Amino acid sequence: MSSYIKTSLLAIAALLLLGISSCMVDDEPTGSGALVAPTVRTITAHPGEEVSIELAVQTTAGFSSLQYSVNGGDLLNVSVAVNNPTAEFTIPFLYIVPAEAFQGDIYELEFYVTDENNILSNAAPLTINVGPRIDFPATYSFERDGVSTVSYSGQTDRLNQVAEIKAYLATANDGATTLSSATLYAMYINTNGNGGGNFSFTSDRQLADKTFAPDVSFYETLFDDAQAASEAAVAGATATQGNAGLIARSNGNNILVDGQGHEFTQIWEKGVMGAIFLNQIYNVYMTDGRVGDEVNNIDLVTDKNYTAMEHHWDEAFGYFGVPVDFPVDFPGAGTDEDRFWAEYTNGRDALLNVNNNLMGAYIDGRTGIVNRDYNTRDASRETIYATHELVAAATAIHYLNAAQTALNNAEVGDFFHLMSEAYMFVNALRYSPVKALSNEEINTILNTNLGTDGDFWTITNEGINTARNTIAAAYPELTSIAGSL
Repeated sequence: MSSYIKTSLLAIAALLLLGISSCMVDDEPTGSGALVAPTVRTITAHPGEEVSIELAVQTTAGFSSLQYSVNGGDLLNVSVAVNNPTAEFTIPFLYIVPAEAFQGDIYELEFYVTDENNILSNAAPLTINVGPRIDFPATYSFERDGVSTVSYSGQTDRLNQVAEIKAYLATANDGATTLSSATLYAMYINTNGNGGGNFSFTSDRQLADKTFAPDVSFYETLFDDAQAASEAAVAGATATQGNAGLIARSNGNNILVDGQGHEFTQIWEKGVMGAIFLNQIYNVYMTDGRVGDEVNNIDLVTDKNYTAMEHHWDEAFGYFGVPVDFPVDFPGAGTDEDRFWAEYTNGRDALLNVNNNLMGAYIDGRTGIVNRDYNTRDASRETIYATHELVAAATAIHYLNAAQTALNNAEVGDFFHLMSEAYMFVNALRYSPVKALSNEEINTILNTNLGTDGDFWTITNEGINTARNTIAAAYPELTSIAGSL
């Protein structure tokens, strides 16, 4: 892995003459006791790199030992075997830049030799500037020894599990299919590694243990309510205030909603985009406990090609759910590209330029970790927090705008569908530890502005306007474009 830097320091030791004094400091020889002052050299290496140096020695008084110091510290002896040294010879020396070094650190080395009379030469200095291991890549691609160091398969599994649970919930929209809360729960905890036989793939990961803990019971109740609503729909129930059932959209399709008009598929999908995906990014993988200065970023995890810090950053990126070359050619042919936060980040990009900002922050932060440039890591982390939150806020306004149009057109099914999305994007703002809105403000939007206790049947234009204005006021980037989102 380490590249070798060959550096020749001419006259690095000194011209040693019999009977000289190491106190002489003249640049040119003066009588029999003069030393030749070495030339200062500067090189750049990265943490953990092996720096191979050849030390050129000139002496007429033989050779006894090689010593060096680092940053003015004690002299360290180097074991060197020199048999019958000539007047000019070289000594190979290997210095390993400490793995714990940071980009920008400086190591000042000073080399000395002693002759057979134990007379010490003048210092031969060498400056090593700690530079980056890698440049910033164009995509989220990182390698060590030609092998990728990026791994977030667990996150991809969970994104696929969310999608398949949504697809199962949607089967009840036909009014002929009864959902099973037991099936939904088996998928949620991934029974037997295949969701109790209901997933199209196997995995040892699950969703329940990654959900924001206070919200687990909410989703378990949602599964029970979905079964009851589907049973009512099969029995012919049409949704009315307080009663779950089917309701038609303007496109002729039906959706299954609860007694408050909440569409089950949207409450599930958009809900866990916050309660799992953002919560894991914000409150797990981007925390100091996972990517802070005390996390191991030197040793590779056993049997892996990444450090703990590198892997934790990758796992956060996995919940973003974008391809490694996002936003180039997005969405591509892959069916899994245009979904979840990838879809909604891209949807807000035209007005907010969030694609490059967010993807660039993930790439830059990971590069900073590889380079042990933690200032870049921390700045990137701040951008990730702020930009994910901005996307959630802007998308909430986007759906509030669309829902208001449906409300004014008396398109109740469309209104409930759009409000279910808006409601859970507002809810997603709760998970950020640095959120611009307080929990009290978010709760007011959810339980007052957007219906009494979140009952969509009671929402008014005034309530939507208040909710939109409250959100826009908290995010300066949205103030002037709220009506265009």
